[in-house]
Amino acid sequence: MSAVWKAEAGAWLLDGRIVHLLNPLPSTRDLVGLTLSQYSWRVLVATMRDRTDAGWLLEAIVAGEITDSQVEEIADALVEQIFGQPRWVVVRIWGETLAVWREVDAELGAHGIDLLALAPDRATNIAFGVLQRRHSGTESAAQRWLSELEEVPARARRTSVSADVAAADWFAMAGILGGVAPKIPEAMRGVDSELTIT
Repeated sequence: MSAVWKAEAGAWLLDGRIVHLLNPLPSTRDLVGLTLSQYSWRVLVATMRDRTDAGWLLEAIVAGEITDSQVEEIADALVEQIFGQPRWVVVRIWGETLAVWREVDAELGAHGIDLLALAPDRATNIAFGVLQRRHSGTESAAQRWLSELEEVPARARRTSVSADVAAADWFAMAGILGGVAPKIPEAMRGVDSELTIT
């Protein structure tokens, strides 16, 4: 669902700490650059209202109190809230758009559209439309491009394991470790930290 149809988030919460977002957020140009960065923490820091929160976050990352996967999860949620699409889709759309920026900017400029002056979700949808037209040579090529665009990366895939399978794995590991029979683990209750976008 496009961000324009969602309620605007004003903060996120991690382990009881409320982190407020800037209002207004950085420009679309800046947000695109931050989203394309290989360092996911940049999206978090650049969208924080309070610099003390940025200091807390960076210290917690360095100290190992916040894991890379937690940073990725927060960045995924923020980018989806801002751009209206999953972060990996946004990265692929803008990566491809910037690779042919001269042509995209010329095409849209001829129609009086300054893509980077638009809100992030609108700009991304328009960039998607331009790219989709470029890949519409054949139905199979268009479908292949769309499938590749929307493919969920391994880091974001959620796989569930039944309690029986988890217990069997647990006992197999116990056998490898010398036959120590651990207690059967309870079903997972989530992660140590909880993220909420409000």
